[in-house]
Amino acid sequence: MSAEARIVAALGLSLCAVLVATPVAIRTAQRIGFYDRPAGYKGHAAPTPYLGGAAVIAGFLAGALAIAGDLARLAPILVCALLLFVVGTLDDRVNLGPAPRVAVEAAAAVALFVAGLGWHVFNGDAANLALTVAWVVGVVNAFNLMDNMDGAAGTVAVLSSIGAAVLALSVGDNAIAALSIALCGACLGFLPFNLSAPARIFLGDGGSMPIGFVVSAAIMAIPLGDAEGWHRLLVAALLIAPVVVDTTLVTVSRRRAGVAVAKGGRDHITHRLRSRFPSPRAVALVLAAGHAAACGTALAIADLGDAWTAAAWVLLFVCVAALVTLFETRAWAPPRAEPAAGPARAVPAAQADVLRGRPVTWVEVALILAIAVGCGISPLFFGFYELSIWGPIALAMLAILLALAAARPAIPRRPALVALASLTLLWAWSLVSTGWAESADRGMADAGRWLAYAVLFGVFVLLIRDDRLGRLLLAGFTVMIAAFGIYLLARMLAGDGPALFLANRLHGPLGYVNGEAGYLLLGVWPLVAVAERARNAALAGLGVTGATMLLSLALLSETRAVIPALVVSVLAMLVAVPGRRRRAWVLVVAGAAVVAAAPYLTDVYRHTPAGQRPSVETIRTAAEWAALVSLCAGAAWWAAVAGRRSIGRAAPALSSAGLAVVACGAVVLIGLAVPHPLHRISSEARAFTKLRPTSETVSTRFFSGGGNRFDYWRIAWAEFKGDPLKGVGAGSYTTDYFRLRRTQESITQPHSIELQALAELGVVGGIGVAGLVGGVLFGLRRRVRRARGSSAEAALAVAAGGVFLTWLVHTSVDWLHLFPGVTAVALGAAAILVGPSSPTSPAPVASARRRPLRPRTAALAASVALVVAGAVFLARTVVADHYAGNARAELPGHPVKALSYASRSIGLQESATTRYTQAAAYARLGDYRNARGTLLGVTRREPSNFVAWGLLGDLATRRGDARQARRDYGRSHALNPRDPQIAALARARP
Repeated sequence: MSAEARIVAALGLSLCAVLVATPVAIRTAQRIGFYDRPAGYKGHAAPTPYLGGAAVIAGFLAGALAIAGDLARLAPILVCALLLFVVGTLDDRVNLGPAPRVAVEAAAAVALFVAGLGWHVFNGDAANLALTVAWVVGVVNAFNLMDNMDGAAGTVAVLSSIGAAVLALSVGDNAIAALSIALCGACLGFLPFNLSAPARIFLGDGGSMPIGFVVSAAIMAIPLGDAEGWHRLLVAALLIAPVVVDTTLVTVSRRRAGVAVAKGGRDHITHRLRSRFPSPRAVALVLAAGHAAACGTALAIADLGDAWTAAAWVLLFVCVAALVTLFETRAWAPPRAEPAAGPARAVPAAQADVLRGRPVTWVEVALILAIAVGCGISPLFFGFYELSIWGPIALAMLAILLALAAARPAIPRRPALVALASLTLLWAWSLVSTGWAESADRGMADAGRWLAYAVLFGVFVLLIRDDRLGRLLLAGFTVMIAAFGIYLLARMLAGDGPALFLANRLHGPLGYVNGEAGYLLLGVWPLVAVAERARNAALAGLGVTGATMLLSLALLSETRAVIPALVVSVLAMLVAVPGRRRRAWVLVVAGAAVVAAAPYLTDVYRHTPAGQRPSVETIRTAAEWAALVSLCAGAAWWAAVAGRRSIGRAAPALSSAGLAVVACGAVVLIGLAVPHPLHRISSEARAFTKLRPTSETVSTRFFSGGGNRFDYWRIAWAEFKGDPLKGVGAGSYTTDYFRLRRTQESITQPHSIELQALAELGVVGGIGVAGLVGGVLFGLRRRVRRARGSSAEAALAVAAGGVFLTWLVHTSVDWLHLFPGVTAVALGAAAILVGPSSPTSPAPVASARRRPLRPRTAALAASVALVVAGAVFLARTVVADHYAGNARAELPGHPVKALSYASRSIGLQESATTRYTQAAAYARLGDYRNARGTLLGVTRREPSNFVAWGLLGDLATRRGDARQARRDYGRSHALNPRDPQIAALARARP
């Protein structure tokens, strides 16, 4: 059975079994009177059924069937877990005391060691046995201590299990991965019942003890190869970080207070978090986020050397000490008593959530601002284009999505479900298409990117539960984009402008001209909405200032995608959304200011020789004019609003007449500037289809039709027509491009989200993109309808609708959608348009009556399954990319290490680029036979890979076999006939 099949089977069996078994356990506990009754330090208000451990263990054992042929090897874990369940359940019933429990835990640890599943980090068996016993007893009791609040132990177990599974997959142990995922699915199925308000059932010792045991055993059993003992222990400690911190905190706290460590109390980390957060669900969310970061760190340091391992241990101790010190302060003191069950306490009017009846918490604010800041700094990292950057971020988002789904049940609106399902379809079909795609590694990366977008969109949908949070998200994005614009102007004014330009177009720091222009444009519409709707004159003026500045900077990019993006979004916002006159005047003021500065802005392009960077003075002059007209436009709008001379509000008739005059004047000016417009349009259309180069002598590229876009789109459409159902496969656009292209430009995508989806994924890809766009536009339609009676709704429709439409049109003629840091802004706007989600009401107090599973529970189960499957897929892709990067880094000086890393990477995911590294390492070691065999293997898997044939030619040249080199170069030339260098090599005499 494949690794993916084992994971899916383990997750599905355990999750479904627990969802079925938990209601049975509740009824059984109620029938026999097996309750946890409130007393002393316990915070629940009414007797709550035990036997949650029975449901979890039943589900875990059902999912463990997926380990199949490895059952004999891992049987001791299953048997001992069942034994600990029995002992724990007896303790819940009759209170056995600590001694019998510790004795059974130690016996289970000895059984694991004898079976070869214990720690083996020291030279002597006695020391390894002692460490195994200490580890198992410590982790089991740490999980027992963590089971002090609804959802706490289950949430930690879910993240620990996922981390162990990913680590096991990275070293090829599919059985341990399946066993860990089985526990993950069991805990996930239990969380909805345990996190309801109030909890319907508790884990008890019968659940926390076997859960802790399975986690400890799975982590020990992962074969980390030749890793040093301290290194393995460091990874293990990070995988159970929350229980380490909690146990340390409780030990220190109770020692200081002179209280027995084993005594129950309300001084755990969960109780201290509860003093700051509104509910146990919120505490579970915080624990999940922190634990996800720790697990991600564990995976990242899996290949550290000795020195780095020592440094990481020191950092771990410092972090634990800092957290314990923080939580021991009075500011984090636990509440004295949990509020009793009954009517909800009144919330002050100033804090009330007027739309959803709940106050906005600082956790929500922190998450939103963190995402906004991350997108804001993305231009400094090439828009997070590289997998090595967005991959770990996507894994963190998966953890947050999982925590939100468990801790905040919500029912998304239908447009949100359609858009989310479409993104999920694009991920799934991209993954399936790697089965017939030539470039499987690029296909995996594309599939992972779609998964990242689906996860991020899901986080936005669940996080933005009301419009205030939506406005906060848009404000965060807008502030960061405006700050980026100010940063660009500051560098230009300071004389560092040439470094920001590629030839004569604004390029940096993002590193792609069109991407930077698109990112700047995403901040325009929120600023227009502020200028249009703000009652404060100064704020309205700042809105116009910011919009004018961003438009001026976009003009410096000379990116033609700006024109259709602005035209479509302007027409849509003026035609569809109420408040047109005032909005039109904002656009007129900002547009007039940009037109006034245009001669000086276009001088940067017009007066700079082709291939050269503009001078410092030319750039500084353009920046000065951009800043000047922005300030003047803002001041003019401020004066109009402050003096109550807002034309759209004071005199509608005069306002309309004025706009008509402005429109007529604009038409006249365009007619004077562009004589014979129909002839000009026809001429530029011919330039577009004939692939004429853009003249470097024209004043601006914005109205030139020359370039290579038609060639990209022509080939994409030909690929779609060739196989409309499946397409050529994700990431495989280049299969035909280099053979059919009419230019010498090397690209890997057709510069259009729609055509890329159709060419690579066929009709299914087109349906996915159409579903995403259709769902969001339907949400925009609903916002527009509500905007007729609400100024706030109109502002959101303009801001969020403008952002999404700008991104959509821009990426329809470019590849903005391949920049996660930029696309995240559009997805946030899309989530605002299709939201907010409707919160589900808390479940009533458990009763003896049987209740069927609600649709939300089924939806939660499905989403959890997708999240876990996505995490496993993405983690393998990220780890494979990490190993590939290590291989490239070690290649120049350590080819043997490079071979080792390349083999690890290929073991996780086949990749042509990693095969190139492998072949180069063989060549450096003088093993030309294996080097050539590796590259020939690439050509067999990817018949259109001209790069591999070119490298074979290079290899033959190094060996002095000129005849073979010419044959290899000739095959490369047949697949890429437009490359002059390859053509020259193919024609060279042997």
